[in-house]
Amino acid sequence: MKALLVFAVLVATSYAAEQEVLSLEYSTAVLGELRKCKGQFPSITEEDYRSLITDKKLPTTRDQECFAKCYATERGYYKGPGNLDLVKLKTNNAEKYKIPENLRTANEIDDVCVKKAKSVTDDCKTVTTFYVCRATTAREKGFKFAKYHPDATV
Repeated sequence: MKALLVFAVLVATSYAAEQEVLSLEYSTAVLGELRKCKGQFPSITEEDYRSLITDKKLPTTRDQECFAKCYATERGYYKGPGNLDLVKLKTNNAEKYKIPENLRTANEIDDVCVKKAKSVTDDCKTVTTFYVCRATTAREKGFKFAKYHPDATV
């Protein structure tokens, strides 16, 4: 019985940690918005751009922070300094995550990180604070954000 319980926990853990893949349509829409924002920040190199959008690198320069703000604005998450739309973020999570445990975890992460970003009054740093919190909290939870569809052009 004990072995069965351990096995069930292992299966549930591996299932919850599974990285999901965004639909081609969703990936294409997001990447289009990102490209649009990149055009507003010529100092962001193609290498920086690719690193930023594949979550390999968090924003470190002012232009990178404002690029992140541009994207969050395009997606409808960013409403002003200290103001991220949690309802919109959770609606977006429901589009991205089909595995219930992943959706629950993504929403929990956003709950924590929207609260953390509320106190930030700088336009671009609000979004950066949110994204840094998201990355840190996800890593602590062993959560992997959904990745772009392999056929979507980065």
